[in-house]
Amino acid sequence: MCRAGQLRCGSGPCLSVDRACDGYIDCPLTWDDEDNCPFACAASTPSCECRDITISCERRGLTLLPQDIELQISRFRLSGNFFNHTLTPASFTRYPHVVFLDLSNNSLTSLPAGMFLSLSRLRILDLRDNLLSALRNSTFLGLASLRTLHLTGNKLVAIEGWSLYGLSSLSAL
Repeated sequence: MCRAGQLRCGSGPCLSVDRACDGYIDCPLTWDDEDNCPFACAASTPSCECRDITISCERRGLTLLPQDIELQISRFRLSGNFFNHTLTPASFTRYPHVVFLDLSNNSLTSLPAGMFLSLSRLRILDLRDNLLSALRNSTFLGLASLRTLHLTGNKLVAIEGWSLYGLSSLSAL
C-alpha cells in the first residue's frame, strides 16, 4: 500500500505523484507513471490536449480542423467550435482510423458531400446541437461501421430518401 501523495507502480514500488507525467519513466519494468498522461499531438493547435488515443479540442474557438494530428489518434472530441464553413470532403481523409467523432455544437448548417468517405471504421458520430436543417442523399456514405448517430438538437425539416444510405451497422439514431 502506498502512502498519500504516492502512486503504485505495477511492478511494486511506490513513487511520489510529482514523478508521474514528467516525461521520464520512473517505474521499473513498466511505464505506469507515464501512462495516460496528456501530450501535444497537434503542433498547430497546442491548446488541444491528447491522452492515449483521444484528442480533446472542445470549446477552443477553432474554425479549422488541425491537419497535423498524430495519425494514431482515433477519438476526436471537437465539440463547441466553429467548423461550419471550413469542413470539406477532404477534412478527415488523413484520419481513416477514427472510431469516435464528436462535432456537436459547431454551428454546422450542412455536411459536405463525401466528408465521411474515408471513415469506414467510425462507430460513433455526434452531430448534436448544430444547425442542420436537411440531410442530403449519401450524406453518410462511407460509414459502414457506424453504430450510433446523434442528431438531436438540430432543426431538421428535410431528410432525403437516400441520406442514410450506407449505414448498414447503425443500431442507434
